[in-house]
Amino acid sequence: MSVGFPAYSALADLTRSAGPDDDEGLAVGDVMRVMYKKNVSNKFDVRPALENFYRELARRSCAQAFDGIYTGTFGSDSGTLWRLVNGLTVAVHRSKYDEVPSEYIESVRQAADEGTSISLQTYKEVSDQQPMRIYAQFDTFYPYRFGENNFKPEDADRNFLYEFLNDCNANCPFDDEPVVSREMIEDPRGVRLLSNFICYILHNGDFGSVERLEYITAAHMLSLMSDRPDDVSYMELQRQYLVRLVAFSRNRDVTPLALSDDDRLASNADVVVWQRIISELNRYRHPESRTLTTEVRDNQDASINKLIDASNSLIGIINETELNNIKKSIAQKLGVDDEYVAINADRTFYGEESSTLELKKSIVFPPVNRRRFKEVEAEPDVQKWAILKTVCGFLNSELGGDLLLGVNDNGYAEGLDADISELMREGLIKVASNDAYSRYVQSVVEDAFVDADNSNPIGDVLGSDITYATETSKEGKYVLRVRVKPYTFGLVKFKDGSRPEGLHDSYVRQSGKTVPMTPSLASRLRAQRTARDTSDMALLRKAADEKRVAVLKGYASSSGRCDRQIEVYKIWEQRRTICGYDILNKKTRLFKVTRCEGVELAAQKWSRAHGTTNLDIDPFGMSFEQYKAQEMVIRLSAYGYRLLVEEFPVAGKLVQQLQAADASGAMFELRCPISSPEGLGRFIMSVPGHAWIVQGDSLKEYVEEKTKILTQCIG
Repeated sequence: MSVGFPAYSALADLTRSAGPDDDEGLAVGDVMRVMYKKNVSNKFDVRPALENFYRELARRSCAQAFDGIYTGTFGSDSGTLWRLVNGLTVAVHRSKYDEVPSEYIESVRQAADEGTSISLQTYKEVSDQQPMRIYAQFDTFYPYRFGENNFKPEDADRNFLYEFLNDCNANCPFDDEPVVSREMIEDPRGVRLLSNFICYILHNGDFGSVERLEYITAAHMLSLMSDRPDDVSYMELQRQYLVRLVAFSRNRDVTPLALSDDDRLASNADVVVWQRIISELNRYRHPESRTLTTEVRDNQDASINKLIDASNSLIGIINETELNNIKKSIAQKLGVDDEYVAINADRTFYGEESSTLELKKSIVFPPVNRRRFKEVEAEPDVQKWAILKTVCGFLNSELGGDLLLGVNDNGYAEGLDADISELMREGLIKVASNDAYSRYVQSVVEDAFVDADNSNPIGDVLGSDITYATETSKEGKYVLRVRVKPYTFGLVKFKDGSRPEGLHDSYVRQSGKTVPMTPSLASRLRAQRTARDTSDMALLRKAADEKRVAVLKGYASSSGRCDRQIEVYKIWEQRRTICGYDILNKKTRLFKVTRCEGVELAAQKWSRAHGTTNLDIDPFGMSFEQYKAQEMVIRLSAYGYRLLVEEFPVAGKLVQQLQAADASGAMFELRCPISSPEGLGRFIMSVPGHAWIVQGDSLKEYVEEKTKILTQCIG
């Protein structure tokens, strides 16, 4: 059981103010009250300090004899509790009663009944399991001494408080009276004692920066009220010291303590350490500085010195994230890490490179060790391959990833200005803008890859699977985020003959790195995708048959990755596509199964009685609603027809051969309903001179718009 402290009430007595007619000035009660409450709302809670001292007094009192008075029982008839004259409460186990000679047992019971004292000897000190209990037995050195030193519980309270306040007094920096007198305890004002008490809590407590400042302020105020100028000055310097530690932690300037030449506090041991630590903090991020003193240091002082020396010596060698970790360690040593602000808190941190994140400073300027000619800084034809290598790795990976352009290896923005200026100078873009830069990057990427199995161009597919978005960092620098989704139709490689010497034909992202694709790795990736796709499609069919909700795990969309709960209504096996009701977004739409990390079946049944939808997929893989579809008509040359059949076999089945070639040389005609011109439009643009639009205004507008964009990229 936990034993409470009647001494709390005695301590509260010290804070009671004198009457309103008292002419001796302010009393503590006029300013604040210190008292114990179960539900603490006061800033200055006395319970932890008193409990800590109780434990310490219990340790000091072990194996000693004290007079005690009966207070009650503990446990289920386990024994009795006795209050010692020094304020401790001890437990006498019932087995100890069996050791009392029969001629004394009645006297022990009488002492308990009448509240008279008996001599007890402690024999077991406080434990971690029962931190408020020590054990005692009836004293055998003074056999069964009864009633010789009777006392009341309030006397024990005062004795405990007397010892406690003497302990507090030892923590006061300047005190002309090292021992607390009983007259001081009887003083109802108790201002001086309360000041010492606050100092004790401050010295022994584990507080955050704000709490420390509150206690320092309270001790400063109480010292001022009790007319102790040295203590007032000490507390003011302690406040200054804490403010400077917080300033360091929050990346602000650290100024020296305000000490005069003849200040008595200059030689105080604490103040000497404070000044030395502040001198050390002023050396931070000044590599040219050296330790200013060879004095013997305490452990904290020495460790801070070593951390600052380490940080200064590593500037320019390690990145700012690691330097930031060193500074945070310094703040932890100083006890102000709760106020810590990162070195780059005013800058956007984009993260560290991983399996799904790659950081590149430029698409124009290669690192010095990658340049063909050391005197030439800008080499767009060289550096672009570093970008394409990363994109290739993401396309062949399971999860895809983000490529950030304009971000250094440490994860902080450098901006796009240098790239844009150089691209303008070399005539690779016409306008110095972020949009022009984005279009240039897009043109480089979409023209670089082919399908690894059939070597067909995949630029039209990449147009929807790779997005380009310009972002602005906190410090106003622009960054281009290239978000790459996994290639859903197999693996990709670079176009034959397009890559420079030394570059492999394909890459994959693994364990945070982009590694060359090997035959065994390609075989394993294909097997994994085939097995996963087969299993996923089987689960989706089961979900549709049983009208259960399917969960598309980690589904990738333009807004990122998240799990989607879907009521599956329709499945296109060959296209790995489903139509279903998205429970979260409350919409019926199409989902490409290849964009999720896996499929799970939920126990949940459909929320709607039956699912119906007008959604369908056009021959070019784009979703549409039947009632919104418009019929498009294009004509194709023989070459255009062969490519259409290879890339879009469903569309190939809708082609009719003309009786004779028309004026443009077209020999085939395609009629099909679509609601979005994107899929068919991308095909037309991939076969210039072999496809002609006969019907479809939206299709014509799409091709014209994309042609203008390509013209701007070419210049």
